[in-house]
Amino acid sequence: MNPLHALLLLFTLSTSLNPTPARAGWDHGNPGDIVVRQFTIDAQDIFNRMKLLPTSERGGVDMNKFQGAILNAEIISRDRLVEPKNDNEVPAMNFPSDNKIVINRRLWPRYLGPDQAENRFGLVLHEFLMLMGVDDDRFLLSNSIISKLGVNESNTGRFWNSLNPVNRISTSLVFNPGGCELKGFNFDTEQQDEVAHENTTGDCGEAYRSVTIRKTSLQAPPSSQWRGIFHRFEITVADGTGKDLGQTIVEPEWGRCLLPQDGGCEVGGKVFIGGVEFRFWFQREAKINPLKSLK
Repeated sequence: MNPLHALLLLFTLSTSLNPTPARAGWDHGNPGDIVVRQFTIDAQDIFNRMKLLPTSERGGVDMNKFQGAILNAEIISRDRLVEPKNDNEVPAMNFPSDNKIVINRRLWPRYLGPDQAENRFGLVLHEFLMLMGVDDDRFLLSNSIISKLGVNESNTGRFWNSLNPVNRISTSLVFNPGGCELKGFNFDTEQQDEVAHENTTGDCGEAYRSVTIRKTSLQAPPSSQWRGIFHRFEITVADGTGKDLGQTIVEPEWGRCLLPQDGGCEVGGKVFIGGVEFRFWFQREAKINPLKSLK
C-alpha cells in the first residue's frame, strides 16, 4: 500500500467505524449539557443587547473583556451547589482565579419561565461581572443594566427553527494536487430535507472525490428543554471508482449561531471523511454598500 492510500485509510477508519452523530463542543468541555448551553446563550444575548446601549448606560463594563469572558470562561453545572462557608444552596458560583462559573442544575429551572427572564439574565450577568473582577455587590450593577435591556419577552424555552442552522458546508481536499477542486455545499435552513451532490473537478487523479450530503430534520425531544427542529447531515464520500471511502452523520451543535451577528458563524469544528475536510457555517446576508456596488 502506498503512503497516500495508507493515510486515506486512516482518515476513513477514524470517521466511518462509528457513524454516530458528531458534535463539536462549544460549551468548554460539557457537550450535551443543556444548562451550560442555555447559560452561555443568555450571556451572549446580554452582550448583544448591551452593545446597543449608550456607553454611559453600561455601568463602565469593558465590552471587549465581557466578550472574552463569554468565549473563554469554563462553564460547568453540578447537581447541587452550596456555599462552603454557610452551606446555603446557591444558583451559581464564580471562581475568578480559575476563570470558571459553576451552575446549580437543581435551581436553574426556576429561572426558565417567561416571567423569570430578568432574574435569569441578572444572575448570568452577575456571575460574569464577578468573574471579570467587576464589583456587583447585591446585584446592584447587573440589575441596573438588565432593567435597560428589555428582556421581559426572553425565554430559553423559545421555539428555534432550526436549533442548529447551517446553510453552507465548505470543503477542502486533504491531498490536493494542483488544479483539483471540490465545491462546497449550500443549503436552505427553511427546508426540512435536502440532498446535495458534488464531484471534484480538474486534474485530480487519485484525489478524485464524489460527495453526497443528505440533510434531515428532527423534532427536539421534550426532555431536552428545547422547542424546535434540528438538522442532521449524512455525508458519504467515494473515490473515482465509486468505492465508499467513508460515511458519517454530523449533528451540528445546538444554539451556536442563533443570536444576531454579522457575517458568518461556524457551527462546530472540522470533520474529516475520506480525505475531505468539512466545515459547517451559518452565513448571513452581507449588507451591501451601494457605493461599492456601483464600481
